[in-house]
Amino acid sequence: MTGIIILIAVAVFVLILFLIAALKKPPQERRTPIKEEVDAQAAAGRLAGAIRIPTVSDFDRSKMDYSRFDELHAYLKRAYPLVHGTLTREVTDRKCLIYHWQGTDEALLPAGLLAHMDVVPVNEAEWDDPPFSGVIRDGYVYGRGALDMKGQLIAVLESVEALLKEGFAPKRSIYLLFGSDEEPMGEFGAKLISEELQGRGVRLSFLLDEGGAIQDGRMMGVKRDIALIGICEKGIMNLRLTAKGKGGHASMPPRVTAAGGVARAVTALEAHQMKGSFNYAAENMFKTLTPHMGGAFKFFFANQWLFGGLLKSILCKIPASAALIRTTFAPTQLSGSNAPNVLAGSASAVFNIRIAPGETDQDVLAHVRKAAPDTQQDVIYYYPPSPVSRVDTEEYRSVARAVADAFPELVVAPYPVVAATDSRHYYNICDHVFRFVPFLSLKDDLGTVHAANERLSIESLGRGIAFYKHLVCTTCGPGQS
Repeated sequence: MTGIIILIAVAVFVLILFLIAALKKPPQERRTPIKEEVDAQAAAGRLAGAIRIPTVSDFDRSKMDYSRFDELHAYLKRAYPLVHGTLTREVTDRKCLIYHWQGTDEALLPAGLLAHMDVVPVNEAEWDDPPFSGVIRDGYVYGRGALDMKGQLIAVLESVEALLKEGFAPKRSIYLLFGSDEEPMGEFGAKLISEELQGRGVRLSFLLDEGGAIQDGRMMGVKRDIALIGICEKGIMNLRLTAKGKGGHASMPPRVTAAGGVARAVTALEAHQMKGSFNYAAENMFKTLTPHMGGAFKFFFANQWLFGGLLKSILCKIPASAALIRTTFAPTQLSGSNAPNVLAGSASAVFNIRIAPGETDQDVLAHVRKAAPDTQQDVIYYYPPSPVSRVDTEEYRSVARAVADAFPELVVAPYPVVAATDSRHYYNICDHVFRFVPFLSLKDDLGTVHAANERLSIESLGRGIAFYKHLVCTTCGPGQS
């Protein structure tokens, strides 16, 4: 009898779990699909022209040719005459651009639209076409910077130029903020722009940068593609681990070598990762996506209160999802002896560590000391995780609505950005910092970013321009209060 009661209780409990999942239904949304007129082919031509100017950045800034940025500035001035005839423009000493579009209501905090003009170096031998040729072929614009991020730069300027042509006058002022050294961490670009604006007493209502993207929803158990709006980003630490050993001739190696010590440290840190957790951004992302999930995905995420530990364990086994919920360690550089027959007296490994929101450099170092106690740890670079922009605000809802209207076929959700962007430098003047790349083709071409044959589809460019026009009209237009 007792066994039957237990079976009935278990069956009822499982039924309750299924009912909880079944009750998680997508909310009824009122979307207003936009109908913006955009000449995407002409815009693609202007993007190709921007790509042909190789504004390559470098961590060693003495290697940067800043005259290339002067060329790009002159090109943009020719390509967008209404922008340059209406907005005020400033050029910083490191070739960043600050545009100000004065609104009619100075009581409203201005908005900020970000992009960066610099691109990463190339290995020309890997490309099918010269990387700075700006080739247009088969519905795509090819070239370094097409996606990262001259495409977004051009989309912003195209939208503003089009709105000016239509006679649009914003109620909320708008800043267009274009950095010149995002790839080398923005220390002389976005950081100095934000400090300059702070010194003028400027505060922004919200800003939008690159970061979140449109992705295949199936990876989250969602049948529709998803648009992820970044509401924070992970911190960065470059950490060198060094092991010492006895140098000398390689013909008589000691039992323990410096190279072996570093190898053990790398192995230990790869085997013993920091724990995963559902930070605010990840928690809200899964909460938003759960009603759109199907099958086992929905069952387990709807009952996260019960299966949270199991979910974290599974997610941490998949690199893409592990990056969302925990600090990651990537060994990227190894060094030792300078000759094949010489023992290294000192060997080192550099780790690129992406720190999850809620954790600090001290948490990371404590973990490293425990996992690799026989090494010396030297922090080369550290930038903490960004603050988190909340989703229960009108600023987030306004941006999310604009994304939903521009891409009605997508599910829109918040997201913890695992990479770094210029936007992390702007929290001194803005509490509502968001990240989104409005290009559908990025879903298929993400692998070309920082790689060969980078490209952006012309159709995606057109829809991205339409998105920015809609965003400006709905968040900064005459109807704002």
